[in-house]
Amino acid sequence: MFNLTRKIIPALALFSLLAVSPTAFANDQAKLALAKKVVVEGDVSSYATPSFKNILDQAYEINDKIAAMYDDMGCELAEMGYLGYGNGDFGLDIRNWKANVTKSGMVRATFNDGGSSSLIEFDMVCNGNKCLIDDVRHGYSTNPKVLPKHTEEMSLRQEAQIMVDTNDCAWGSRLK
Repeated sequence: MFNLTRKIIPALALFSLLAVSPTAFANDQAKLALAKKVVVEGDVSSYATPSFKNILDQAYEINDKIAAMYDDMGCELAEMGYLGYGNGDFGLDIRNWKANVTKSGMVRATFNDGGSSSLIEFDMVCNGNKCLIDDVRHGYSTNPKVLPKHTEEMSLRQEAQIMVDTNDCAWGSRLK
């Protein structure tokens, strides 16, 4: 009986790892593919979870209202800024793209565009191998050879939520 138990338990453990691994691998591959797609397209909203998209939509309405009032860019809420696009960049020249899925399930991507380097962290929610983005953080270095080690303190979700909560720009009032 003891020898049988010693053989069955490791076999069951191996079987459970093999049963989970293809799903985990598929999720990781879906996350990595989505991260790159979002950066290349410069678009988070189209791939956001429903709750994140709702917050972004409300923040953009506030941004547009303030932009119309002042005939300018409003609060300058820009998904593209969180994806490594600098002021006025449309179409990054992505070089040295590297991405991985951390133990916590977050996607961490680094790249440079010839003039600067970026670190982007994505929180994602997956159902099967379909993933959606729940938040984005960005770190930036003006030296394309030096990758940032940390992201900025405020994430895209946090910035948008502050705008929704205050009905104003996240970085300071434009309406008072």
